[in-house]
Amino acid sequence: MQAVLDEFYAQIVAKLERDELIPAYKRSMHREYLATVVDGLCGPWCGQDRRRACEAAVAGAVAYHGRAVRENGSVCPLGKHHDMLYVMARLAMDADASPEPVAALLTAIYTCEKTLEKLFEGAVVGSKVARMISGRWTDFGATVADNRTALGFYMDRATRARLRLDGRRMQDVWMRSYQAAPVMVAAATGDVAAVAMLLRYGPDERSVRAAIAYLRRRSADRDRGPPFPDRVQSCLELLLRAVACEGGERGSVSGDEDRCGGGYGSGNDYGGCGSSGGVKVVPVPPTLLHLARCAVRNALHQNFNLPHGIPQLPVPRSLVSYLDLEC
Repeated sequence: MQAVLDEFYAQIVAKLERDELIPAYKRSMHREYLATVVDGLCGPWCGQDRRRACEAAVAGAVAYHGRAVRENGSVCPLGKHHDMLYVMARLAMDADASPEPVAALLTAIYTCEKTLEKLFEGAVVGSKVARMISGRWTDFGATVADNRTALGFYMDRATRARLRLDGRRMQDVWMRSYQAAPVMVAAATGDVAAVAMLLRYGPDERSVRAAIAYLRRRSADRDRGPPFPDRVQSCLELLLRAVACEGGERGSVSGDEDRCGGGYGSGNDYGGCGSSGGVKVVPVPPTLLHLARCAVRNALHQNFNLPHGIPQLPVPRSLVSYLDLEC
Protein backbone atom coordinates (compact mmCIF):
# COMPACT_ATOMS: atom_id res chain seq x y z
CA MET A 1 0.00 0.00 0.00
CA GLN A 2 2.77 2.42 0.91
CA ALA A 3 4.43 1.76 -2.45
CA VAL A 4 1.22 2.80 -4.25
CA LEU A 5 0.98 6.00 -2.21
CA ASP A 6 4.64 6.80 -2.85
CA GLU A 7 4.00 6.35 -6.54
CA PHE A 8 1.04 8.72 -6.32
CA TYR A 9 3.30 11.47 -4.99
CA ALA A 10 6.06 10.68 -7.47
CA GLN A 11 3.87 10.47 -10.58
CA ILE A 12 1.04 12.88 -9.78
CA VAL A 13 1.99 15.46 -7.17
CA ALA A 14 5.61 15.90 -8.26
CA LYS A 15 4.48 16.75 -11.78
CA LEU A 16 1.97 19.42 -10.75
CA GLU A 17 2.71 23.07 -11.32
CA ARG A 18 3.80 24.84 -8.15
CA ASP A 19 0.54 26.84 -7.83
CA GLU A 20 -1.68 24.05 -9.16
CA LEU A 21 -3.53 23.55 -5.88
CA ILE A 22 -4.32 27.16 -5.03
CA PRO A 23 -7.91 27.04 -6.43
CA ALA A 24 -10.30 25.21 -4.12
CA TYR A 25 -11.77 23.15 -6.96
CA LYS A 26 -8.30 21.84 -7.80
CA ARG A 27 -7.71 20.74 -4.22
CA SER A 28 -11.14 19.12 -4.20
CA MET A 29 -10.40 17.32 -7.47
CA HIS A 30 -7.15 15.86 -6.17
CA ARG A 31 -8.79 14.90 -2.89
CA GLU A 32 -11.43 12.93 -4.78
CA TYR A 33 -8.75 11.32 -6.92
CA LEU A 34 -6.74 10.34 -3.86
CA ALA A 35 -9.90 9.05 -2.13
CA THR A 36 -10.45 6.78 -5.16
CA VAL A 37 -6.89 5.49 -4.85
CA VAL A 38 -7.41 4.85 -1.14
CA ASP A 39 -10.70 3.04 -1.77
CA GLY A 40 -8.92 0.80 -4.24
CA LEU A 41 -6.41 -0.15 -1.55
CA CYS A 42 -9.04 -1.09 1.00
CA GLY A 43 -10.40 -4.54 1.64
CA PRO A 44 -9.48 -7.81 3.31
CA TRP A 45 -7.06 -8.70 0.53
CA CYS A 46 -4.67 -5.97 1.65
CA GLY A 47 -5.57 -5.98 5.34
CA GLN A 48 -6.69 -2.36 5.44
CA ASP A 49 -10.01 -0.76 6.24
CA ARG A 50 -10.74 2.67 4.79
CA ARG A 51 -9.94 4.59 7.94
CA ARG A 52 -6.53 2.98 8.32
CA ALA A 53 -5.84 3.46 4.62
CA CYS A 54 -6.68 7.17 4.87
CA GLU A 55 -4.47 7.49 7.92
CA ALA A 56 -1.63 5.91 5.94
CA ALA A 57 -2.27 8.42 3.15
CA VAL A 58 -2.13 11.29 5.65
CA ALA A 59 1.14 9.96 7.06
CA GLY A 60 2.47 9.70 3.52
CA ALA A 61 1.56 13.33 2.81
CA VAL A 62 3.30 14.50 5.98
CA ALA A 63 6.39 12.49 5.05
CA TYR A 64 6.35 13.85 1.47
CA HIS A 65 6.08 17.39 2.80
CA GLY A 66 8.94 16.74 5.21
CA ARG A 67 11.17 15.54 2.38
CA ALA A 68 10.34 18.64 0.33
CA VAL A 69 11.27 20.85 3.28
CA ARG A 70 14.58 19.07 3.87
CA GLU A 71 15.48 19.21 0.17
CA ASN A 72 14.80 22.97 0.26
CA GLY A 73 17.25 23.68 3.03
CA SER A 74 14.77 23.15 5.90
CA VAL A 75 12.47 25.85 4.50
CA CYS A 76 8.98 24.98 3.32
CA PRO A 77 8.76 25.51 -0.46
CA LEU A 78 5.02 26.20 -0.09
CA GLY A 79 2.97 25.84 -3.27
CA LYS A 80 1.73 22.34 -4.08
CA HIS A 81 3.96 20.74 -1.45
CA HIS A 82 2.23 22.63 1.32
CA ASP A 83 -1.26 22.74 -0.22
CA MET A 84 -1.31 18.95 -0.25
CA LEU A 85 -1.50 19.12 3.54
CA TYR A 86 -4.89 20.83 3.24
CA VAL A 87 -6.03 18.23 0.72
CA MET A 88 -5.15 15.59 3.30
CA ALA A 89 -6.74 17.57 6.14
CA ARG A 90 -10.13 17.26 4.49
CA LEU A 91 -9.50 13.59 3.64
CA ALA A 92 -8.64 12.90 7.28
CA MET A 93 -11.85 14.55 8.45
CA ASP A 94 -13.98 12.64 5.95
CA ALA A 95 -12.39 9.38 7.14
CA ASP A 96 -12.77 10.26 10.84
CA ALA A 97 -9.04 9.68 11.30
CA SER A 98 -7.61 8.98 14.74
CA PRO A 99 -5.79 11.65 16.79
CA GLU A 100 -2.16 10.76 16.06
CA PRO A 101 -2.07 11.23 12.25
CA VAL A 102 -4.21 14.36 12.53
CA ALA A 103 -1.85 15.77 15.15
CA ALA A 104 1.12 15.08 12.84
CA LEU A 105 -0.70 16.87 10.02
CA LEU A 106 -1.50 19.90 12.19
CA THR A 107 2.11 20.02 13.37
CA ALA A 108 3.36 20.05 9.76
CA ILE A 109 1.01 22.91 8.85
CA TYR A 110 1.91 24.93 11.93
CA THR A 111 5.66 24.39 11.56
CA CYS A 112 5.57 26.16 8.20
CA GLU A 113 2.88 28.79 8.79
CA LYS A 114 3.23 29.41 12.55
CA THR A 115 -0.55 29.60 12.61
CA LEU A 116 -3.58 27.42 11.92
CA GLU A 117 -5.83 30.27 10.86
CA LYS A 118 -6.93 28.60 7.62
CA LEU A 119 -8.60 25.97 9.79
CA PHE A 120 -10.23 28.63 11.97
CA GLU A 121 -11.24 31.26 9.42
CA GLY A 122 -14.16 29.44 7.85
CA ALA A 123 -15.70 28.78 11.27
CA VAL A 124 -15.03 32.22 12.74
CA VAL A 125 -14.89 34.68 9.82
CA GLY A 126 -16.74 32.96 6.99
CA SER A 127 -16.36 30.26 4.37
CA LYS A 128 -14.94 32.66 1.78
CA VAL A 129 -11.88 34.55 2.93
CA ALA A 130 -12.48 38.03 1.57
CA ARG A 131 -9.06 39.35 2.65
CA MET A 132 -7.36 37.28 -0.03
CA ILE A 133 -7.34 38.66 -3.57
CA SER A 134 -7.90 35.17 -4.95
CA GLY A 135 -11.03 34.78 -2.82
CA ARG A 136 -9.73 31.43 -1.61
CA TRP A 137 -12.54 29.25 -0.34
CA THR A 138 -11.92 27.00 2.61
CA ASP A 139 -11.59 23.27 2.08
CA PHE A 140 -14.26 22.33 4.57
CA GLY A 141 -17.55 23.38 3.01
CA ALA A 142 -19.43 26.37 1.65
CA THR A 143 -21.21 27.21 4.91
CA VAL A 144 -20.03 28.41 8.29
CA ALA A 145 -21.74 25.39 9.88
CA ASP A 146 -19.66 23.00 7.75
CA ASN A 147 -16.50 24.80 8.77
CA ARG A 148 -17.44 24.67 12.45
CA THR A 149 -17.94 20.93 12.17
CA ALA A 150 -14.47 20.63 10.65
CA LEU A 151 -12.87 22.84 13.30
CA GLY A 152 -14.55 20.80 16.03
CA PHE A 153 -13.04 17.65 14.52
CA TYR A 154 -9.50 19.07 14.50
CA MET A 155 -9.72 20.49 18.03
CA ASP A 156 -11.05 17.18 19.30
CA ARG A 157 -8.21 15.23 17.69
CA ALA A 158 -5.60 17.74 18.82
CA THR A 159 -6.89 17.54 22.40
CA ARG A 160 -6.97 13.74 22.46
CA ALA A 161 -3.44 13.65 21.06
CA ARG A 162 -2.33 16.15 23.76
CA LEU A 163 -0.94 18.33 21.00
CA ARG A 164 1.07 21.44 21.85
CA LEU A 165 2.45 23.78 19.21
CA ASP A 166 5.24 25.95 20.60
CA GLY A 167 3.70 25.35 24.01
CA ARG A 168 0.16 26.29 22.96
CA ARG A 169 -2.85 24.11 22.45
CA MET A 170 -4.62 24.33 19.11
CA GLN A 171 -7.40 26.61 20.36
CA ASP A 172 -4.76 29.08 21.61
CA VAL A 173 -2.69 29.35 18.42
CA TRP A 174 -3.01 32.93 17.21
CA MET A 175 -4.59 33.83 13.91
CA ARG A 176 -1.64 35.81 12.56
CA SER A 177 -3.59 37.88 10.03
CA TYR A 178 -5.83 39.11 12.86
CA GLN A 179 -3.10 39.36 15.52
CA ALA A 180 -5.36 37.72 18.07
CA ALA A 181 -6.37 34.38 19.53
CA PRO A 182 -9.35 32.65 17.85
CA VAL A 183 -11.68 33.29 20.81
CA MET A 184 -10.90 37.01 20.57
CA VAL A 185 -11.65 37.06 16.83
CA ALA A 186 -14.90 35.17 17.37
CA ALA A 187 -15.96 37.55 20.15
CA ALA A 188 -15.09 40.60 18.06
CA THR A 189 -17.30 39.36 15.22
CA GLY A 190 -20.12 38.56 17.64
CA ASP A 191 -20.27 34.93 16.54
CA VAL A 192 -22.00 33.26 19.49
CA ALA A 193 -21.74 29.71 18.09
CA ALA A 194 -18.01 30.07 17.39
CA VAL A 195 -17.35 31.50 20.86
CA ALA A 196 -19.31 28.64 22.46
CA MET A 197 -17.40 25.99 20.52
CA LEU A 198 -14.00 27.46 21.36
CA LEU A 199 -14.88 27.84 25.04
CA ARG A 200 -15.81 24.16 25.27
CA TYR A 201 -12.16 23.26 24.66
CA GLY A 202 -10.84 25.70 27.26
CA PRO A 203 -8.87 28.47 25.55
CA ASP A 204 -6.20 30.25 27.54
CA GLU A 205 -7.78 32.32 30.31
CA ARG A 206 -5.79 35.40 29.32
CA SER A 207 -7.40 35.34 25.87
CA VAL A 208 -10.85 34.90 27.40
CA ARG A 209 -10.31 37.83 29.76
CA ALA A 210 -8.99 39.98 26.91
CA ALA A 211 -12.16 39.21 24.93
CA ILE A 212 -14.30 40.10 27.98
CA ALA A 213 -12.46 43.41 28.39
CA TYR A 214 -12.91 44.21 24.70
CA LEU A 215 -16.64 43.53 24.75
CA ARG A 216 -17.08 45.50 27.95
CA ARG A 217 -15.41 48.48 26.31
CA ARG A 218 -17.85 48.15 23.44
CA SER A 219 -20.70 47.95 25.92
CA ALA A 220 -19.51 51.09 27.70
CA ASP A 221 -19.33 52.96 24.39
CA ARG A 222 -22.77 51.90 23.14
CA ASP A 223 -24.36 55.24 24.09
CA ARG A 224 -21.81 57.07 21.92
CA GLY A 225 -21.92 54.72 18.95
CA PRO A 226 -24.03 52.09 17.18
CA PRO A 227 -26.42 49.99 19.29
CA PHE A 228 -24.83 47.09 21.18
CA PRO A 229 -26.11 43.99 19.31
CA ASP A 230 -27.81 41.25 21.30
CA ARG A 231 -25.44 38.66 19.81
CA VAL A 232 -22.43 40.54 21.20
CA GLN A 233 -24.08 40.67 24.61
CA SER A 234 -24.64 36.91 24.33
CA CYS A 235 -20.93 36.43 23.56
CA LEU A 236 -20.07 38.38 26.70
CA GLU A 237 -22.38 36.21 28.81
CA LEU A 238 -20.76 33.06 27.40
CA LEU A 239 -17.24 34.31 28.08
CA LEU A 240 -18.10 35.14 31.68
CA ARG A 241 -19.12 31.53 32.25
CA ALA A 242 -15.56 30.41 31.49
CA VAL A 243 -13.65 32.45 34.09
CA ALA A 244 -13.72 32.17 37.86
CA CYS A 245 -14.06 35.85 38.74
CA GLU A 246 -14.28 38.88 36.48
CA GLY A 247 -15.23 41.62 38.94
CA GLY A 248 -18.78 42.01 37.69
CA GLU A 249 -21.42 44.38 38.96
CA ARG A 250 -25.15 44.21 39.35
CA GLY A 251 -27.86 46.73 40.00
CA SER A 252 -29.12 46.69 43.58
CA VAL A 253 -32.85 46.83 43.01
CA SER A 254 -35.83 45.23 44.61
CA GLY A 255 -36.32 41.61 43.62
CA ASP A 256 -33.00 41.39 41.82
CA GLU A 257 -31.88 38.46 43.94
CA ASP A 258 -34.53 36.28 42.34
CA ARG A 259 -32.43 36.14 39.19
CA CYS A 260 -29.96 33.77 40.86
CA GLY A 261 -32.44 31.07 41.80
CA GLY A 262 -34.16 28.27 40.01
CA GLY A 263 -31.49 25.74 39.10
CA TYR A 264 -28.02 25.34 37.64
CA GLY A 265 -26.84 28.28 35.61
CA SER A 266 -29.98 30.34 35.95
CA GLY A 267 -29.53 34.04 36.46
CA ASN A 268 -26.15 35.63 36.87
CA ASP A 269 -23.99 33.29 38.97
CA TYR A 270 -20.61 34.49 37.68
CA GLY A 271 -20.68 38.13 38.74
CA GLY A 272 -22.62 39.77 35.94
CA CYS A 273 -21.55 42.25 33.29
CA GLY A 274 -22.58 45.61 34.69
CA SER A 275 -25.63 47.83 34.70
CA SER A 276 -26.33 51.31 33.47
CA GLY A 277 -28.76 54.13 33.96
CA GLY A 278 -29.71 55.45 37.39
CA VAL A 279 -29.56 52.07 39.12
CA LYS A 280 -27.02 51.75 41.91
CA VAL A 281 -24.37 49.13 41.15
CA VAL A 282 -22.67 46.95 43.75
CA PRO A 283 -19.97 44.28 43.42
CA VAL A 284 -21.37 40.76 43.13
CA PRO A 285 -19.04 37.83 43.86
CA PRO A 286 -19.45 34.67 41.79
CA THR A 287 -21.44 31.86 43.34
CA LEU A 288 -19.85 28.76 44.81
CA LEU A 289 -21.54 26.74 42.07
CA HIS A 290 -19.79 28.78 39.39
CA LEU A 291 -16.42 28.56 41.14
CA ALA A 292 -16.85 24.77 41.40
CA ARG A 293 -17.57 24.61 37.66
CA CYS A 294 -14.38 26.54 36.90
CA ALA A 295 -12.35 24.26 39.18
CA VAL A 296 -13.69 21.07 37.58
CA ARG A 297 -13.17 22.41 34.05
CA ASN A 298 -9.62 23.49 34.94
CA ALA A 299 -8.80 20.00 36.25
CA LEU A 300 -10.17 18.40 33.07
CA HIS A 301 -8.32 20.91 30.91
CA GLN A 302 -4.99 20.21 32.58
CA ASN A 303 -5.43 16.52 31.74
CA PHE A 304 -6.56 17.13 28.14
CA ASN A 305 -10.04 15.82 28.98
CA LEU A 306 -12.04 18.93 28.10
CA PRO A 307 -14.76 18.67 26.86
CA HIS A 308 -14.95 14.94 26.12
CA GLY A 309 -14.27 14.03 29.76
CA ILE A 310 -17.32 15.88 31.09
CA PRO A 311 -19.92 13.15 30.26
CA GLN A 312 -17.72 10.60 32.05
CA LEU A 313 -18.05 12.40 35.39
CA PRO A 314 -20.43 10.82 37.95
CA VAL A 315 -22.74 13.85 38.07
CA PRO A 316 -26.40 14.45 37.08
CA ARG A 317 -27.19 15.29 33.48
CA SER A 318 -28.14 18.84 34.46
CA LEU A 319 -24.64 19.38 35.84
CA VAL A 320 -23.06 17.91 32.69
CA SER A 321 -24.74 20.68 30.68
CA TYR A 322 -23.66 23.26 33.25
CA LEU A 323 -20.03 22.11 33.17
CA ASP A 324 -20.11 22.23 29.37
CA LEU A 325 -21.11 25.92 29.56
CA GLU A 326 -24.52 25.25 28.04
CA CYS A 327 -26.22 27.20 30.82
